Amino acid sequence: GPPSRPSAPPPAETRPLPPSETEAQRARRRELKRRLAEADEKKTSMTKQNPDEKKNFSVSYGGVFDRVVRLYSEFLMRTPVRVLVIVVFIGYGAFGLAQTGSVKEGLPRTALAPDDSFLQGYFSKFDASFESQTGIALEHHFVGFRHETPTAQARVFAAWGVFLNSPYVEEIATYAGQDGASSANNWLTAAVTAAAYMNVAAPCASLGVAAEVCALAAVPFGGLEVTGPDGPNLIPEQYFLTALDAAVAARPEIAAVLRRPADATSASGLGAPVSSVIVTRAVPVADDYPMQLRIYEDMIRCDKEVAWMFHSGENDLTDGGVEPIAERTDVVTGSDPTTSLPVTRSVAFDRPRAFTFQETLVYWQQDAVLWDELVLNLSLAGTGVFIVCVLALAHPAAAVAVAGVGVVDAFLFTTLVIGKLRFNVISVINFVMAVGLAVDYTLHFCHAFLAAPGVCRIERVQYTMRTMGSSILKGGGTTLLGTMPLAFSRSTIFRTFFALLFSTIVYGLAVGLILIPVVLSIAPLPNATHMHVEGVVPDLDQALDRVEALAESREEKKRGRSVAELTLSA
Repeated sequence: GPPSRPSAPPPAETRPLPPSETEAQRARRRELKRRLAEADEKKTSMTKQNPDEKKNFSVSYGGVFDRVVRLYSEFLMRTPVRVLVIVVFIGYGAFGLAQTGSVKEGLPRTALAPDDSFLQGYFSKFDASFESQTGIALEHHFVGFRHETPTAQARVFAAWGVFLNSPYVEEIATYAGQDGASSANNWLTAAVTAAAYMNVAAPCASLGVAAEVCALAAVPFGGLEVTGPDGPNLIPEQYFLTALDAAVAARPEIAAVLRRPADATSASGLGAPVSSVIVTRAVPVADDYPMQLRIYEDMIRCDKEVAWMFHSGENDLTDGGVEPIAERTDVVTGSDPTTSLPVTRSVAFDRPRAFTFQETLVYWQQDAVLWDELVLNLSLAGTGVFIVCVLALAHPAAAVAVAGVGVVDAFLFTTLVIGKLRFNVISVINFVMAVGLAVDYTLHFCHAFLAAPGVCRIERVQYTMRTMGSSILKGGGTTLLGTMPLAFSRSTIFRTFFALLFSTIVYGLAVGLILIPVVLSIAPLPNATHMHVEGVVPDLDQALDRVEALAESREEKKRGRSVAELTLSA
């Protein structure tokens, strides 16, 4: 009710909304409120005396649910309750963000199979046993240049040394067949060994290769202290094909890592490689997610570190760099089993380069960019939602609506902590989806609040809660029901979707029906005069006329019941 004595609230609290309520209108509203309360009290007592009329019972706001909403809005607007709401929301969000570091990351292979799949046991043993003992094989590709020149050979050795110096790559095996170590042999070492048997191998520096490159090429072999000041042995260009063919004849498996064009002048019918692969072994990782990311990131670093070696004509070295090949070249990929003729395939190279590839790195790359992608996509989605809210509201309250969406996303980190869920591509998808789901609850309430009549923010919040609150609650409740089937899935991925979607809706309802009303009752937002039009905010006199008609109707019913009681008693 009104205060017992005049007071002077802050100007922002008493600023009237157009159309403003005059003193006469305010007095009339109070009188009508008293009359309605008296009619309701009489009606309630008569319903208790006559249960047959219970089905016709109607409270002043249209039903039991509306009365609950009214009582809730009045309770929520009490000052101690508003303070408690702010403290609880800040505390809950701070707890989740503070514990984010304890959330495990990555998508384990066991999550890709249903709970009752035989693959569960296989993936579990594979991660725990095999990959804890032996790391993945890293393929270092060298493409787009002539491999037969000494400068190209030296650069391949130099790049191999860079990869071997990575702390996440195993050292070269110290004895034959050593498990889990990088191999000391590759196609180029085999070819150089064959050239040495032919007495045609020569030191790196003597073949016109830059001294800096020769020093780097000596790294895989222990450095210049081991190879000598002129660097490791290489193959003169005129003997390269002969030495390579001899190496392939001695070790046929080498052919699988080379791509060579057809060459009728060669004894083997194949020319010098235009693409090759050298394999190293990464350190074991098992399900050590941070180690996986470190291996991936260090391979990216190594690729960048060796990139300059394969830029033809773009360095100050005296050897001129590698010689690029034509953009498109036909390479031999095998032989036809029926005709024994070579099978060729056209390949294209944009430039000479070196890079590392392994199919597992594709998944690790996905994990490595998750945080960046999350920030980028949330920023884009948040910007889009803000633009839509500004267009829909044309009012600073749009910032409140978008901030509510941000609170929902922050709370999802708490769900990851409490539910012991992993941060991976599945959870990131739900974080982005939450922006579109949560904005419904915040935007609807803000829009209804701006269009609500009332002489103070608290009264407008209460009016909004009575008119829009039930619709928001019902919409959220039906959406919750729609997510329930996911809870019974046998797939970890679907259960993760359920946990985060369910949390998004619950948090959205909590923000839209608890936090946003409290914020709007406190924040001194300007009036939304553009929303006060016919059909949105009714004229106060017309509204009071309808309330008076309702009061007269209920008083008439009360008099009719009184006459009926007197007749029955007579």
